[in-house]
Amino acid sequence: MPESFTGNKSFYILLMSSALWSLGIALSWLFLGLYIYDISEDIFTVTLFNFLPQITWIIASLIWGYFGDKFQLRKIPLIIASIGYGIFLIPFWTTQDTLFLLASYVLANFFGGAHIVSINAYITLIRKKKAESVGLNVGANAVGWTIGTFSSGYFLSLGMSPRYLFLAAAIFFILSGIVAMFLKEVKVSVISRSMGIYEYLKLLKNRYIFATVVSAFLQYTGLYIVLSIFVVYFVEGIGGSEVLYGISSAGASILGGIIAYIFGKLADKPEFGRAKIIMFSHIGYLLFITALIFTQDPIIVAILWMLPLFAGIIVGAPALISDHTPEINRSKGMALFDAFQNLGIATGYFLSSVTAWFITTTSVVEIMRTFLNIAIVFSTAAIIIFL
Repeated sequence: MPESFTGNKSFYILLMSSALWSLGIALSWLFLGLYIYDISEDIFTVTLFNFLPQITWIIASLIWGYFGDKFQLRKIPLIIASIGYGIFLIPFWTTQDTLFLLASYVLANFFGGAHIVSINAYITLIRKKKAESVGLNVGANAVGWTIGTFSSGYFLSLGMSPRYLFLAAAIFFILSGIVAMFLKEVKVSVISRSMGIYEYLKLLKNRYIFATVVSAFLQYTGLYIVLSIFVVYFVEGIGGSEVLYGISSAGASILGGIIAYIFGKLADKPEFGRAKIIMFSHIGYLLFITALIFTQDPIIVAILWMLPLFAGIIVGAPALISDHTPEINRSKGMALFDAFQNLGIATGYFLSSVTAWFITTTSVVEIMRTFLNIAIVFSTAAIIIFL
């Protein structure tokens, strides 16, 4: 590990870039489903905007992971991810042609696929306390996400067109890339030759990596069946407001940032470890999905949405995988987790698309009830795999 980088300003530059990235994500993603539903009036179209870009992200993350390790680059992919995502988000400000927007969003996600892969590889290469450092990065993300979620809900409640949120998001993505230009590149000494793309299969033979990524796949499949129409369900189905949804999302981000840092410190302690905080997320998500079946009160749903259930997986998994991947293949290790995580998201979106297509009812509440029952099966399977 390049000790000279540890604790220096590159890490704090990285946190600033992360905060700007998350601000862009919050402004552009939080109400994307509702915006597409408003201009298309079709749930199936909404699910396509979730599914197709996610598939692109999966493929892209594996490509960028291979690229990062082969050429020992983490800074350049970060810059490309942010600026590329921002550029292809601009059409959301200029047109309402759903086909054109879908194509543009797919391209944005191809570039965006480099982000998480590169940032987690960078962090776990330059910092000794891997989980704590990942937790600090989650905290930086939480700052951007909190500002973005609260402000987007507020401005939409005032009647602002979502188009301006997409434009603002594009600007923040590009700024994130500009900030990343000030990072120092980090490379490792090549002590063994990488097996290239086949190294992914070799990494999967490690039982710890296998259990981590497969359980994440199952958990995110179930979760994103629900999240595919969650904002539509919250606003149109049970009568929640955009402001309440924004406040709830901001609250989840604030709590998540705090919990992620605490979990990171705990996960770096040998007596506690990574697995326990990952299991926290798995069990928490199962309880969250189950609770949604029994309530349609917007306040209670908003409180449930505020719980920082994501913290365990996004802090614990990169740290655990870094423990079992050599530095020369660190980007591939992170790409593998990101790919399985996003494969779960894509599968969830796909299943929601198929289910929505075949369900005869047009009631958002009834559709969500079906989605929740399916999600429970996947969430339970994730816990079993990770045990």
